[in-house]
Amino acid sequence: MGITSEPFEGSGATVSLAFCAQVGSDPNEATFDFDSAPDPEIDPHPLGTPATTTDLGDLIAFTSFLAPPGKLEPFSAAATRGQALFEDVGCTDCHFPSLPTCHVALPCSDVPATIEAYTDLLLHDMGPDLADGISMGLPEPDQGPLTTGSEWRTTPLWGVSLSAPYLHDGRAETLGEAIDLHAGEGQTARDAYTALTPAQQADLIEFLEHL
Repeated sequence: MGITSEPFEGSGATVSLAFCAQVGSDPNEATFDFDSAPDPEIDPHPLGTPATTTDLGDLIAFTSFLAPPGKLEPFSAAATRGQALFEDVGCTDCHFPSLPTCHVALPCSDVPATIEAYTDLLLHDMGPDLADGISMGLPEPDQGPLTTGSEWRTTPLWGVSLSAPYLHDGRAETLGEAIDLHAGEGQTARDAYTALTPAQQADLIEFLEHL
């Protein structure tokens, strides 16, 4: 299931997605899925519709104005302890508690100065167990594609208690299972979490369930 779109054209959009049911084996093939809606579901240039009012543009506008999920406050005593443990074990090395939104080109007059998204929005190699075989981007000389099948953007954790199941393919039914599957650049934090007592692990999960 998902929202399909027209194919990305040209070599600059090279992407190996042969293992995904929602796409063709070639980056210039139209995407497809198995619902009843005709594909592509989002046409950037629908016949007879001005480009400024496309379905894709409307979808982007709608999602851009969605408010971020709020925390479940006040924190319980367990969640407060878990917040400290979340930092102690190294989760905040990638899941930054807050990010600045201001820039020279984007003053803060109309937006919050920071967002508490718990992400660094960067790609990290999470090891072979989470790899999906998908590589994206033009190959670089002697480096391979821009992203490999084991690299993932740090998932924002705001609203995470409402988004089960977890990970890109939903294989983790609980937050604890999702943490246990961290490897690669997430291995150190996972090992530190595993070394906690069961009560401490429960506190950390309680904190996540308040985000």
